[in-house]
Amino acid sequence: MSSQYYLGLPIEEKSRYLAKLKCDNVTLPDPFNKNLRQTFFSTDLSDLPEVSQVNIFEYLVEKECVYTREAFKAYRSLDAYNYFHSGKVKMILTHTDGNTCVVYGEIEAGQTLSKSYSAWIIAKKSGEIQSGHCTCMAGNGEVCSHVGTILVAVEQCVQDGLQSGPSVTSKPSVWSRVTKKADPQPVAQCDFLKPGKKIKLQAPLCFPLLNPDGSPKKLFKALKVSYSSYISNKSTSLM
Repeated sequence: MSSQYYLGLPIEEKSRYLAKLKCDNVTLPDPFNKNLRQTFFSTDLSDLPEVSQVNIFEYLVEKECVYTREAFKAYRSLDAYNYFHSGKVKMILTHTDGNTCVVYGEIEAGQTLSKSYSAWIIAKKSGEIQSGHCTCMAGNGEVCSHVGTILVAVEQCVQDGLQSGPSVTSKPSVWSRVTKKADPQPVAQCDFLKPGKKIKLQAPLCFPLLNPDGSPKKLFKALKVSYSSYISNKSTSLM
């Protein structure tokens, strides 16, 4: 059973679409068909292929395009890391048939938050990526940023060892995690310097009082003057 998306493709692209869904003499279910997704796909992350960053680079950049017989060289699709860490992955489903795994995902559009695209990739359990497709304008090219985002999501799940746990999308704040712990503290004790240019402070800075209107512009001006004065005094004391 084919999806409405497939039925709307030109004849040449229909042939390519079906060819991608046929692996090892087995025809895989069309991920864009909602009924087939409900029947054959699951949120079980243990079915995810062992995709690595090397596999992603080999597919997006070095793999040969079927139409041009040249390498994809889709360097822009490597921006998928930004898509992933921005929390644009809304759903991940998997289907496994033997040594082949299909991963379906819904990715939020880069510029329009109210719009999302459906995409899928097919890979061997070892991580070798076979093909991909997306409903966006560049989807027939097989290496758009949305396809790349699914690959990055799979690779991150593998790296985090989430294949043995529940679905990532069923848990809060797993896609974008904060690795540094930041404890709240008064503004006067905050360190605004870059790591490579830190100066050990002997005492908290003393910021002048704001004007009655309390405008942000005057606040930052006051901070700048106070800090410049502190650094100047600090440099003088070291001479």
